[in-house]
Amino acid sequence: MTNSDSSDFNWKTIRSYSTVIEAELARTKLESQDIECVLRDTHLLNTNMLLSNAIGGVRLDVKSEDVLRAQEVLNDVIVEQKKCEKCGSLDVVQKKPAWKLSFLVFLATQFPIPFRRTKYQCQNCGNEFSL
Repeated sequence: MTNSDSSDFNWKTIRSYSTVIEAELARTKLESQDIECVLRDTHLLNTNMLLSNAIGGVRLDVKSEDVLRAQEVLNDVIVEQKKCEKCGSLDVVQKKPAWKLSFLVFLATQFPIPFRRTKYQCQNCGNEFSL
């Protein structure tokens, strides 16, 4: 085994993201703090986004000695994310609004009906809520 092969064992996955854009934002945040990091599976997901759940998303890896510092930097970013009211999970996605109904009403009446609230769904427990 060469030194370059053993250096791969120094990397630890600290986060996984469902989209390449989210992962790139986290990567740039870490690099702005001089933390070396690598994104795994970005090319695969750029070619087929439907594989994201199957392969576990885009993995963000940092060197093992930077794990705690990187998690600290990313936790500062996560504070701005939505949290599930029921279980406190940060794995929350925005539900798509019922645009079909609004579009049909608009076509029939030429009067737009705005959506009331943005709804979110927790991927961990399935709870639906609005903020």
